[in-house]
Amino acid sequence: MKWTKEQLEFLNNSGSCIVSASAGTGKTAVLTEKVIKLIEEENIKLDELLVITFTNSAAEEIKYRIKNRLEELIKENNDIDRYKEELSKIDNAHIQTVHSFCYDLVKEYCNENGTFIPEIINETDAQLAKKDIVKKILNSMDKNDFKKIYIAINGLKSIEDVILDVYDKIYSMLNPNQFLEFALKQYDVKNNKVPEYIKEKIKEDMTRALSIYNQAIEKSNCLKMEKNLKELILEKEKVEDVLLNINNKLLFDFDYNFFKSALRFSKEYEDVKILRDSARDILKKYENFNINDELNKILYAKPIMKILIEIIKKIDKNYSIYKKENACIDYNNLEKEAIKILNDKAYNSLIKDNIKYVIVDEYQDISDTQEEIINYLDKETICVGDYKQSIYGFRNANPKIFYNRSKNSNKVFYLSENFRSEKNILDGVNDIFNYLKSKSSELDYNEKEQLKTSEIIKNKYNKINLYTIENKTEENNDYIEALNVCDIIKENIGKEIIKNEKKNKVKYSDFAVILRKISGIGETVEKAFKEKGIPYKIERSTSLVDELEIEMLINILNFNNDIE
Repeated sequence: MKWTKEQLEFLNNSGSCIVSASAGTGKTAVLTEKVIKLIEEENIKLDELLVITFTNSAAEEIKYRIKNRLEELIKENNDIDRYKEELSKIDNAHIQTVHSFCYDLVKEYCNENGTFIPEIINETDAQLAKKDIVKKILNSMDKNDFKKIYIAINGLKSIEDVILDVYDKIYSMLNPNQFLEFALKQYDVKNNKVPEYIKEKIKEDMTRALSIYNQAIEKSNCLKMEKNLKELILEKEKVEDVLLNINNKLLFDFDYNFFKSALRFSKEYEDVKILRDSARDILKKYENFNINDELNKILYAKPIMKILIEIIKKIDKNYSIYKKENACIDYNNLEKEAIKILNDKAYNSLIKDNIKYVIVDEYQDISDTQEEIINYLDKETICVGDYKQSIYGFRNANPKIFYNRSKNSNKVFYLSENFRSEKNILDGVNDIFNYLKSKSSELDYNEKEQLKTSEIIKNKYNKINLYTIENKTEENNDYIEALNVCDIIKENIGKEIIKNEKKNKVKYSDFAVILRKISGIGETVEKAFKEKGIPYKIERSTSLVDELEIEMLINILNFNNDIE
């Protein structure tokens, strides 16, 4: 296989590094080849490698590819015994999810110490157990306390679900009880002083706005835009004044009206206008900001937080009893038990001691606890991921870990040549992330990270069109958006496009409408398509719980629960 310059730089590197690999850049192929390189050139054995993947299917895919490459090498080389030996280890190789690795550590530890190996409780049983515990705690609560909690957090989700979400989030942390103590202290307000965390948030926002104003002024100077430059400088100075005085004032003083002046920008200065609008978007949240109101909210919330923290601690106490009685652990326990084992200097783990290299795939989705496990292993570490693809915040993924390691590493490799997508798609993605970069101090989207089209991709199509739709009716936004989609489709029917190297007329079947979810929005789009006379087919993927038999079983269980 012919490797790109960037891929070769990574493959030829020795030691720890971080790889920023965007989607479609041949990441899995390169990872596979890196494993082969470690075996061939650094004399690393397959059982001396730990490759952490995000899913079991990803682990199996990497195993399959390594197996194929080893089989190729056996056919191509005289020194086949060496490769045969590594091939024999493939099924038991530590190419696995972080939870699978943690469980291996726990099992080894229990076997060495002659203790019982706990089972991993499945997610459904865990949630049912915790939900039952929450209901019992709420039923036994003081009525006034319950009323305070109910008023504070009642909303679209049930009070039990909200409390469980909070519990799961907090007890996935490394030191949950320490966090709860810290959280409660944040509600201590004395002498009307602005709490430090509010000051820090204001400083963070003002610093971001200031950075964007500097960019706008720099662009204005480059374009020799004298008009509006004075106003931009005045607005920037106002932000600087807030930053200068925030530590010297007991109360935060900010007047957003100063930034409301309407400035006109000609088309050639559109970039400057976008930057100024971005800065104003940040500042707008302080338009009606009143520090006295904020302090009163904090004082009002403190007794409610005390009650909530008591509930959270009771859940953990009772859930711990449940797990002990049932000889099981959940995934949070598993990770923390692994840290205890790795931190136990009196215990010599064969698994840990045997590992020489750690490779972490999908590193952008690593959590704080999982990062701690990687650090405790203290081996040469290759982290591969893409900051842009982090979508698992709800599972405690912390993309800042990837960002910070990238900033602190002197070996960062960027795989940005895309073998999958047309130039128009990549340009669209680059535009979005360049815009997001201007809005965030945490996102760095530099030239090396910009997606580039591979030479093997032929580019024939137009740029992405972005439509912004203003709803001036009483209809819901989804329906108005669906009607606009219908109009776009109708406008393009019969136009000429290139398809399969040939000129064709656009047909209805050439369109795909991708929705973030089918339920709710799908019905709205369907209604619009029917009204506009557009033929359509909906691809519905149902989960197991949506099957008729399961639905009937759930209804029977609910009925039984109601009787009880």
